[in-house]
Amino acid sequence: MESMGSAVKHTIKRNPVIAKVKAADAKRKHKEGSRKEYPIIHFNDEEANGRKANNFPSNTFTTAKYSLWSFPFKVLWEQFRKATTIYFTIIVVISLIPQISPITPWTSIMGLLFIIVVAAVREGWEDFLRHKADRKVNQRRYHLVEAGSVGERVVTRSRWLAVGNLVYVKCDQQIPADMVVLTTSDPDHLCYIETSQLDGETNLKIRRSPAVTADMSLEEIASIKGTIQCEAPHHQLYVFKASMSVSEDAKEENAEEVEHDAEQDTNATALDQANLLLQSSFLRNTEWALGIVVYAGPETKLSLNQKKPPSKMSRLDTRLNYYVYILFIINMILCLASAVAAGIFEWKVAGSSWYLPTDTGGPWLMGLKMFFSYFALLSYLIPLSLVVSLEMVKVFQARYMEWDEQLFKDDTGMTVKTSNLNDELGLVQYIFSDKTGTLTENQMDFKQCSVNGVIYDEDGVHNVLSGMGDKDGEAEAVRNYVLAMALAHSAVTDKKKSGELIYKASSPDEEALCKAAHQFGYSFISRTSGGVTLNISSPGDQKRKSKNSDSDTDDGEEGEEVLYEQLCMMEFTSDRRRMSVIVRTPDGEIKLLSKGADSVMFERLASGQDELKAKSSADLDSFSQNGLRTLVYAEKTIPKEEWASFDKEYQAASNLIEGREEAVEELCDKIERDLTLVGCSAIEDKLQPYVPETIDYLLKAGIKVWVITGDKQDTAINIGFSSKLLNSSMKICKINATSSKKTRRLLVKAIQSVKGADYEVPYSKKKKKKAEKKASSRSGYKTLGEKASDSEEGEDDADDDDVDPSQVETAKGEADDSQPKKLACVIDGGTLKYALKDWPDELVEFTTLCHSVVCCRVTPLQKAKVVRLVRQSQKAVCLSIGDGANDVSMIQEANIGVGIYGKEGNQAARASDFALRQFSHLRRLICIHGRYSMLRNAFLIHYSLYKNAAVFLAQLWFACFCGFSGQTLYDDWIMTFFNITITAAPPLAVGVYEIDIYEHIIDKHPELYARTQKNEIFTLKSLSIWMLSALYQSLVAFFGTYIIYAFSFAKGGIWLSGQDAGFYVMGNVVLLVGMAGIFLKLFFHVTHWNWVVQVAVYGSVLIYIVTVVLENVISYFFPNQYFVFFYMLTIPSTWLWLVLSVVIILLPDLVAKFVKRAYYPEDWQVLQELDWLDKHPRKRKKGADAISLAPDHDAKSYGVRERSINNLHSDSRTGSNLDLVASGHKTTRDYRIKSSTGHSNSNKKGKSKQGADSSSSSSSSSYSDDRSNTDKSYPGSLRVDDSFPMRK
Repeated sequence: MESMGSAVKHTIKRNPVIAKVKAADAKRKHKEGSRKEYPIIHFNDEEANGRKANNFPSNTFTTAKYSLWSFPFKVLWEQFRKATTIYFTIIVVISLIPQISPITPWTSIMGLLFIIVVAAVREGWEDFLRHKADRKVNQRRYHLVEAGSVGERVVTRSRWLAVGNLVYVKCDQQIPADMVVLTTSDPDHLCYIETSQLDGETNLKIRRSPAVTADMSLEEIASIKGTIQCEAPHHQLYVFKASMSVSEDAKEENAEEVEHDAEQDTNATALDQANLLLQSSFLRNTEWALGIVVYAGPETKLSLNQKKPPSKMSRLDTRLNYYVYILFIINMILCLASAVAAGIFEWKVAGSSWYLPTDTGGPWLMGLKMFFSYFALLSYLIPLSLVVSLEMVKVFQARYMEWDEQLFKDDTGMTVKTSNLNDELGLVQYIFSDKTGTLTENQMDFKQCSVNGVIYDEDGVHNVLSGMGDKDGEAEAVRNYVLAMALAHSAVTDKKKSGELIYKASSPDEEALCKAAHQFGYSFISRTSGGVTLNISSPGDQKRKSKNSDSDTDDGEEGEEVLYEQLCMMEFTSDRRRMSVIVRTPDGEIKLLSKGADSVMFERLASGQDELKAKSSADLDSFSQNGLRTLVYAEKTIPKEEWASFDKEYQAASNLIEGREEAVEELCDKIERDLTLVGCSAIEDKLQPYVPETIDYLLKAGIKVWVITGDKQDTAINIGFSSKLLNSSMKICKINATSSKKTRRLLVKAIQSVKGADYEVPYSKKKKKKAEKKASSRSGYKTLGEKASDSEEGEDDADDDDVDPSQVETAKGEADDSQPKKLACVIDGGTLKYALKDWPDELVEFTTLCHSVVCCRVTPLQKAKVVRLVRQSQKAVCLSIGDGANDVSMIQEANIGVGIYGKEGNQAARASDFALRQFSHLRRLICIHGRYSMLRNAFLIHYSLYKNAAVFLAQLWFACFCGFSGQTLYDDWIMTFFNITITAAPPLAVGVYEIDIYEHIIDKHPELYARTQKNEIFTLKSLSIWMLSALYQSLVAFFGTYIIYAFSFAKGGIWLSGQDAGFYVMGNVVLLVGMAGIFLKLFFHVTHWNWVVQVAVYGSVLIYIVTVVLENVISYFFPNQYFVFFYMLTIPSTWLWLVLSVVIILLPDLVAKFVKRAYYPEDWQVLQELDWLDKHPRKRKKGADAISLAPDHDAKSYGVRERSINNLHSDSRTGSNLDLVASGHKTTRDYRIKSSTGHSNSNKKGKSKQGADSSSSSSSSSYSDDRSNTDKSYPGSLRVDDSFPMRK
C-alpha cells in the first residue's frame, strides 16, 4: 500500500480557516457541557467545516496561565487577592500623604515591590516553562492530505490543524488531535496506540478502521464526500459515539445535500472508541495511519481531563492566617490607643506650651492623623516578607525531598506537586491505602488453578497436559481451562528485536494469564481482524524452553498454529466485573468464553452444577486465605441461530447514538447466562519490599492505617497479616451485614465488646432525626430507644450466629490474656454502604477504638466517602495513597494525597500532592521530611514575628516620650531593609536546614513523630510565648538605653568630642541592642549549625554593619545619620550596655531552658543529649546512665521509664522499643536504672563502675557506626541506614 503515500511537499501549509477559528475562540470558551450538539463534520470541505456557526476551535494547546499581555494584570490580581498585600498597600497609600506619614514613601514602596516582584518572577518562570512545553507540542510537524487532491501530502504544524482535516501519521509519532482512523498500512486495517501520556498504561490498544473506508486509498479518501456526526465533547477517555456516512458518487453534490442524505441514511456506519485515536497517544507497530480530526484543541479528551486539583491549605497556614488576624486586631488597638493619647497630648500639653506647634484642626483631627501614622509605624509588627520567606522555604524543602536518594527507585526520585503541604506531612493521623499496586508489586504470577474441584499448581497442569494423570476426562477439562485462558482476554502481542514475544495487556492479571497459557503450550501469537492465532504445542516443550531461556516467552514458532475467529468481545468494566469473547473454533463451533469475579460469575452459571460450584467456592476461599487474586472462567456453546439473532441485534444497538451503552449491556447480560464452569485461577501479587516494616513503623508512630481494597475479605485479611497491619495478638472483628438495621446492631455489639455491655451507643444524628420525625407522625408514641429495641428484637436473631462481633476471635494464635488486646476491624463494601448512609456516627465510634481497619470489596466512590467521613468527623489530618485511577477520588478527598507511579497507570500520581516510587518511601516522607518541615516552618513563623516585634515595639515606647507625634526612632531605610536584606537570610537558612534530632534516632524511635503529630508546635500559646519574649526584649532595649543615656546626659554628660547626644544616637543604640538580641536568640533555639546557617547568620550581621556604615558616610542622602553610628561607638557606656543588655535579654531564656531540660525534659531532648554524649564519650561521667525512649500509652504525654546504658545500646542495635524516665532533683539530675523486665539493675559500686565503663566503650562503637552513615549534604543529615531501603 506504499502507493498511498504520494509525494510530499516540503512546504508549510497554514490552514485557511485559522482566522475564523481564532475569532470564534475569542467569543466562546470550549468547555465540557458548553455544547448541546456537536456540528456535523464534512469530508474534504474546508468551507463547510469553517463556518462561523460551527465554532470549531483551533488545535492549539495551552497549559500556561498567562500571555505576554495578560501577565502583569493577572499577577497583580493574584497578589492583591491576598489580605497581606492589601494591608501593605494601605501602608503605602498612608506613606504617600506627608501630613500623616511618619516615614518616607520609598520605605513602604520598596517593601511592597519586593513581595510583588518576587512573586512575579516565580510565576513568570514557571509560566515560561509551561509556554516552552506548549510551544514544543504546538510546533510539531505533521502531514496533511489536501482535500480534492490525488493524495498529495503537505507539511503543516499541529497548531494549524482543524476539525475535518485528513492527517497522515507515521509510526511512533504522537497523535496531534482526536481523530477517527480511516485506513492504515496494516492488511487487516488495524493500528496500535500507546496511551501512556493519557492514563499511564504502556500496553498497546487496538484501533480499527471503519469498513466503509478501510480499503480506500489516499486518493479516494481525499476525494470522497460524507459526514461524521459526533457526540458533544466530554472527558471520558474510552467513551465515544458517532456515526459516519460516506457517498463515493457525491463529488458534485453540495454540503447541504450530503447533510440531508446523512440524516436519512439508515446504513450509516457506527463509530465507537475502537475507531478513535486520542490526542497525545502514540502510533505503534503500524507504518502509518490516516485519520480525520473530529475534536481539536480545548475540545480533545486530553484537554477536558486537565482539570485543576482541589485547593488544599495546610493547618499551619490556616493557623497563621488566624493569628495574623489577631495580631492585626492588636495592632489596631495600639493604633487607637496612640491616637487617643496624641489627641490628649495635643489638648493638654501642646496647647499650653508655646514651643510646640498645634494642629489647626484641634485634638480630634490630630488624633485621626496619628491613628494612620501609627498604623504605618506599627505595621512592621507583621513582617512584610513572612509570606515570601515561607513560600521560598517550602520550595527548598520540596526540592530536597526530590533530591533525597533514599526516595529513589531505578534512578528516579519522587515528585512534589503541592509544596505548601510539606508541614502537613508532620501532622498525619490516618493513612488510607489501596492494596493492589500500592502495598503489592502489581507483578502478577500464576500460582494455582481449580478445575473440576481439583487444585493444580504449575507442575500439576504440566503433568496432566503431558498425559501423566489423565483420569475421568481430567486432561480434557484442564485443556479447556487453558484454552479459555489463552482466548478470553484483550491483550495484544509485540516482539523485541531479539524476537522475544511480549504480551501487552490492560491489566497485569491478563498478562500473567497469557504467560501461563504460553507455558502450558497454548501460546497467544497475534490478534488480527480475522481473529486470534494460537500456537499449540506440547507443554513439556514449553517447560523445557522456559528453563533454558531467561525470558518468560519466546516466539512460539514450534507447534501448530490455529486461528480462532473472534466474532465479538464484551470488554471488562468496573460495573460488569467480567469480560467475554465469542469465538468460532476451527471446527465451526461458536463458543462464548467468560471470566470475572466469583460474585458475578456464579450467579450466571446454569443449574445442575451445585456440587462443582461448592467445591470451586471452597477452593476460592483457600486461594484467598493465601492472599491470591482469583478469577472464575466459564463457557457456553451458542447455536448458530442464536448467534445470528444476537449479532443482528448487537450491530443495531452498536449503531445507536443515544442509549448505545445501555442497549449493548442489555444484550450482553442476556447472552452471558446459563454458563458452564470451566475453572478458577489464582494469581499471586507479591508485597513490595519493606511494606511490613513500614506499616509497623507507622503504627508505632501513632498513625492509624486503613487498607481499602476491592479484593475478597479473606485475601484482604491475609494481606493484613503479611503486611503487619494485623497480628496474632489482635482481636479481629468482622462486620458483614445484609441490611441497614443489622449493620447498626453489629456495630453496637462491637462497640459494647470494648466499652462494656451497659454502654449505650447513641444514634447517628442523621438517622435520629428521621426516626423522631417518623415517630411523631404516629399514634402510640414510644421513645426512640424503645423503638430501636423493638425493631431489633423483631429481627431474625439467627442472623447473629453468622457474624457476632461480641465474640471476637483471635486471628492467628493466642496472645497473653493478661494484656489488653488491640482491636482490628474488617468490614466489607456491602456493610460499608449501609454504615456510610445510615450509621456514620456508629461506624466512626467503633473504628476509632480499632488499632487497624481493613475495608474489602469497596468501590472507588466508597473509598472517597470513607476518607471524607473520617476527615470531617475526627477533624484529623488524613493521607490517602494509591496507584490507580480508581484511587484518584480518595487521593483528592484526603488532606494529603500521595500517588505511586504504578503499572496501572500514572493517574493517581498526576492527581496527587506527592508522588512516590514505592510504598516504603512513605515512612521517610512522613516521619523525616514531614516532621522536619513542620518544625522548621513553625520556627520560621515564630522567629519572623518575634524579631520584628522585638525591634519595632520600641517605636511604641518612644511614642510616650515624643508626645505621640509619630516621630520614628529608627531611620526609614533601616526599617525598609530590615526584612528585605538584614534579617532575611537566617529564617530561610534555619527553615531549610534545622533539625531537632538526627535521623538515625528517629528511625529507631517512631514515637518521636508524636511531637509534631499533636499539632502543638505552632499554637496560640507558643506564639504568645515568643511575642512576650519580644515584648520583654523591646522594654529592656528601649528603657535600658533611655536610663543609661538620657539620665547621664541630663546631668551634663557629653561625648569625648564635646557634642551631646540626641534621639538619633539613642535610636542607633536601641537598634544595636535589638539586633544583638535577635541574633543571639538563634543560638538558644537552633540545634543544627551547618555552614549554611552560619553563613546566613554571620552574613546578616555583616549586612547590618555595612548598611549602617553606608548610611553614616553618605551625608547627601542621609544627613541626619551622618557619623552618628561612629560617634556612638566612641562612648564606653555603649559597649558596657551592649554586654549587659544581652545578658538581661537572654537570661530568662537560659533559665527556662535549664529548668525545662533538667527537670521537665521531653523525650527528644533526652535522646538529643544522649546522642551528644555518645559522640563525646569523654564528657560522660563515670557511672553515668544513658537513657532511651518508648511510648507509655497510658499517659497523656510522653511516657518516661528507666533504662541502663547497657540496655539502651543493646536495644538500639536490635531495634526494639526502649523506655525512658528522667527524674529531677533539686541539685542533680538522676536517671534511675531499671531493666526491661522491670527488675532493678542496682549493683555494688565496683560492679556498676565496671559495667558502665564496658558499656561506654561498646556503646561508643555502636553509635559511631550510625554517625558515620550521616550524610552531610542533606539538611538535617541524609543517612544511609542498613535497616531501611536506600539508594546505593
